[in-house]
Amino acid sequence: MLTLFQDLITDDISEEADLTLEEILGNQKDWTTLTLKPVILELVSRLSSRLFVGTELCRNREWLHLAQNYTLDSFNAVRALRRQPLALRRIMAWYLPEWRKVRQDVRDARRILAPVINARLERNRLADEKGVPRPRTQDTIQWFYDAFETHAATSDIADAQLALSVVAMHTTTELLTGVLLDLAQNEEFIKELRDEIVAVLAKANEPAASPSGTIDGADGKEGKTTWKKTTLYQMKLLDSSMRRVAESDVKLSDGTVIPKGAYTWVTLEAYRNPERYPDPDVYNPRRFLDLRSQPGQEKRWQLVSTSADHLGFGHGEHACPGRFFASNEIKIALVHLLMKYDWKLPEGGRPSDVVKGGSETGVDGQARIIFRRRKEEVQL
Repeated sequence: MLTLFQDLITDDISEEADLTLEEILGNQKDWTTLTLKPVILELVSRLSSRLFVGTELCRNREWLHLAQNYTLDSFNAVRALRRQPLALRRIMAWYLPEWRKVRQDVRDARRILAPVINARLERNRLADEKGVPRPRTQDTIQWFYDAFETHAATSDIADAQLALSVVAMHTTTELLTGVLLDLAQNEEFIKELRDEIVAVLAKANEPAASPSGTIDGADGKEGKTTWKKTTLYQMKLLDSSMRRVAESDVKLSDGTVIPKGAYTWVTLEAYRNPERYPDPDVYNPRRFLDLRSQPGQEKRWQLVSTSADHLGFGHGEHACPGRFFASNEIKIALVHLLMKYDWKLPEGGRPSDVVKGGSETGVDGQARIIFRRRKEEVQL
């Protein structure tokens, strides 16, 4: 359903990107330094919320703050509970301050969303009384409402919205921040991307429309998708992926038996195997574009493609279902960021990625970047 929605709201997300960047970056024509990740988090939160909760709430500061911080609060709560004895966890969850904070977040989400949901229920009631079709909106409030009504589910829409914020905002922020840092470190590639954006818009005959033309064009032989996949590959956010627990004994093709209850995961060390990826530690934005250029490989190496050779979004039936929306969201954001602003790194270059705990790594949250407003070649 989310994948179907994205084709309908491309222009809406582009509009939100324009409004958000105008607010947070403005028309600063002199080179200005800022900490990048908070800016990208704000941008991603606004774009995601435009689809998730619509125009009624996507600029609501209280909602945005809650959506941005619920992920951190819930992860903190999980860590706190894991420090408790297993036998006491059900009880301690009611007393730990981290869990009280999560419950308060849920109450706040329900309070903020209640007026919007109630207004839509009233509209539906009036439409039913008049015997006319119910008014529909292109956001996930509508999606959840339809799904819960169809399946007679008792889930709360606000709870579902918080779950979306957990899987959508910080992961997309991490990737988009890394992409922009990589491009700022390799400025010669920015011009190539700008030329591609202009060419695709011209080809789509949308000189005064939104970047929707670039969404389709970038999935052809053009390179925007592969640049982001290169950053995802280079960052290697986790040392392992697809962690599972065996529910029964599993016998592999080589005779190895994974016993019931065993924890398994797939190591990502193959990303650093030069036989699979030549010069694996060298930033090569054309790495996956070159792979896609091989006969029969055109569709395999897009950002959203999953395979045993690249597990950035998992693989198989449990591959990330939101990767298509995330990819398009990042494309739209990048079109606005690159066409409207110049970017470069301060002296010292791109900071190394940092270990965030366990097997997880990511971009440095304090990474700085320098920007200035530029005149875009096409109206977005």
